[in-house]
Amino acid sequence: MIATPAFFYSLCETVMINRDEMRVLLEEFFEESARINAVEHSEHHAWIQERIEAEKARKEMCWEITKAVAQWSVLGIAGALWFWIKNGHWPQ
Repeated sequence: MIATPAFFYSLCETVMINRDEMRVLLEEFFEESARINAVEHSEHHAWIQERIEAEKARKEMCWEITKAVAQWSVLGIAGALWFWIKNGHWPQ
């Protein structure tokens, strides 16, 4: 059976509970069940902090890779220019 408002109202009439009392009870129940307890809340914040730190580490790693590629590119271009100046032509 689906718990519809009509079902609860008929239940109120059967059990002799005032509709307002039933409404208050249901509101309290749903408010309480919707709350996150302190442990889950702190775990959630810890997980988010871990994600932030992982993203920061990933960005640092990408920056280090970019720097290394740029440095090796400069070295390769300098070596190619040195070869061309010394020999006057590219290797065949």
